Amino acid sequence: MRSAIARSVDKAWQEIPHFTVMMEVEMDAAREVRRELKASGTAVSINDMVIRGTTLALKAFPLVNAAFGGDRIITNSAINIGIAVSLEEGLLVPVLRGCESMSLAEIAVNSDRLIKRARSGQLSESELSGGTFSISNLGMYGVTAFMAVIHPSQGAILAVGGVREAVIAKNGQPVVGRIMTLNLSADHRLLDGAYAARFMKELKHNLENPVKLLL
Repeated sequence: MRSAIARSVDKAWQEIPHFTVMMEVEMDAAREVRRELKASGTAVSINDMVIRGTTLALKAFPLVNAAFGGDRIITNSAINIGIAVSLEEGLLVPVLRGCESMSLAEIAVNSDRLIKRARSGQLSESELSGGTFSISNLGMYGVTAFMAVIHPSQGAILAVGGVREAVIAKNGQPVVGRIMTLNLSADHRLLDGAYAARFMKELKHNLENPVKLLL
């Protein structure tokens, strides 16, 4: 597995011209919605909310869900999101297929099933292929921000840091809020900075207005 990861990362780093766009997201409203959902019997994680928010943003900015192959852009009608899962032996990225047609609750159920299958070594080959975009979350390890390497068959990957307390300005006054840092690594052959920034702004809006995630 380590050898396969090395080959993939080496190929990606040598062949894909990476650039990154970082944005901070206020997560107080999302945490409250998550609490209310849990109280009503629907358990969702912050990562599930990120997947749902990302799916909505990918619908609005489809080039982020595309890839650059040879001398052409390869577009994808489906949104199949790879979820990075750390194992003792290395890293697997099982693919959550058809995110564009899933509700937040469905994403929660299916992502949990997929992660458990990855950790128990039960994934099929089809569950490890066909991704159009990936998300890597290191927040549970106390990481606040990082840059992820793009999968060779994709055009972008989102790195998710942990939710943390921070002093932020609201209406000209300092208040304590919950902040999460997102970092998009993108293929510069496919995307330019302004398009990536607009995608990130849309994702930020989705997460800071979490009622959108329930529609």
